[in-house]
Amino acid sequence: MAIQDPYKGFRFRVEIHGIQQAGFTECSSVGSHIEVVEYREGGDVASVRKLTGKVSYPDITLKWGIGRASGTVQPTARRVTTFPSRR
Repeated sequence: MAIQDPYKGFRFRVEIHGIQQAGFTECSSVGSHIEVVEYREGGDVASVRKLTGKVSYPDITLKWGIGRASGTVQPTARRVTTFPSRR
């Protein structure tokens, strides 16, 4: 008897330490934003260089999913959401 993949019908999968732990059908707010920093060199006042600045990522929302019964998804999700932000 072949082993069936319980996450086969899900579009998004959560993998922790190489093991699939959860599957979700919907994921929103995926993306990133890169700030542009304008920089002028000392002697050249006419031209402005644009450099990449801070990169930020929005919070994602995973919907309509299932997870393993082992309890590894919830503690990991709790650690991620309560991780202190760097300033």
